[in-house]
Amino acid sequence: MVVKIHGKHLDQLCKLLQLSKRLQNKKSPGYSEIEIPDKSEELSAHDGSVYRSCVGILLFLSPDLPQCQYVIRYLSTFSSKPTQKTMFVLKHLVGYLAGHADQHVSLRWKGIHSGILKDYECDESVLEVFSDADWASDRDTRRSVSGAAIFFGGCLVYSSGRTQKSVSLSSAESETYAAASAVMDAILIRAIISWMLQSTILMCLYIDSSAARGILSRRGVGRLRHLSCRVLWLQNLVGERLLMVKAVLGAINPSDIATKRLSISRLESQLYLLGIWDSANNSLVGQHDPGRIFRNVPQPQQNSASRYQINMLIGALSLLLHGCLSDVPSGAMDSNFQGSTMQATIVTSWITLLTLYMVFLWMSNDQSVHNEVLASSDDDGLTRNSARFQL
Repeated sequence: MVVKIHGKHLDQLCKLLQLSKRLQNKKSPGYSEIEIPDKSEELSAHDGSVYRSCVGILLFLSPDLPQCQYVIRYLSTFSSKPTQKTMFVLKHLVGYLAGHADQHVSLRWKGIHSGILKDYECDESVLEVFSDADWASDRDTRRSVSGAAIFFGGCLVYSSGRTQKSVSLSSAESETYAAASAVMDAILIRAIISWMLQSTILMCLYIDSSAARGILSRRGVGRLRHLSCRVLWLQNLVGERLLMVKAVLGAINPSDIATKRLSISRLESQLYLLGIWDSANNSLVGQHDPGRIFRNVPQPQQNSASRYQINMLIGALSLLLHGCLSDVPSGAMDSNFQGSTMQATIVTSWITLLTLYMVFLWMSNDQSVHNEVLASSDDDGLTRNSARFQL
């Protein structure tokens, strides 16, 4: 299933900005100087009205354009006083949408126990919540930007990019605010899905900040007393096993796309995680990982115990073969055909068992990269504590 935006909205944007839809082919939704402080002149009354009309259309389309939410959030902050620079950023974004009109959000259902990067071994369905923050990204106000991406069954259900209302004093604080915002959205989505399916839904929060995970996993706020109103209710959810907090590599965090301007190659790789479908090429965007975001993912290694067991089996097999060849005299092999047949059967059985055992070890250790990217020390917690999960 593919979620497409109506073409009339893009036509209306091009008409308001007097742009030719066929001549637009921007590679990235974000203008290269979008993060530089804006010191340009304010727009006229007429241009300001056009600007606000275009931003209103983009806000309406924002849920279906996760790759553009960072820019749309930036444009909406200047709705009251748009400038020459923000108008240029707006035209750049509309040019990107016109050149990528064939890209849409796809809903690729993988199953109630599947996520975008791994499968879960539990009886209940799992709602994956990814959050990220760009600390003090606004150079004028030094406010941070929060990003969230929520998946169910491997499908993107909801994504958002927001400017935090308060100024964070550390990256851990901004990550905690982003996690709180993402979990609030996830609670509502979980309640809706649980009501529709009449089943229990587990929530799993993935954060790429170890400091934020530590804040959410402990009791109390410690020295961060100003976080008490935002954090204590999350700590209660974690303590009651209503929310699982896990780690994810920052390079493959899908919510990162809503917090900052990414390079073109990394943007395409992130679009693959979000499930953006290119109807022109009939394939997923970034399926060949142009941003190489999976290159630093640790590969599963075969443990030393498995190597030791294989070496022991090989040694036992060699001793058995040596004993079979040395115990039977060469002249008696023709006369004692039954004994040699039994020895050959034993040798064949040992070789077969050894081969099957090595294949089993290889299959258990040869997992794909996508199933190993979520670094978590308590994956079995979902299974052990699923019975305690309550809506």
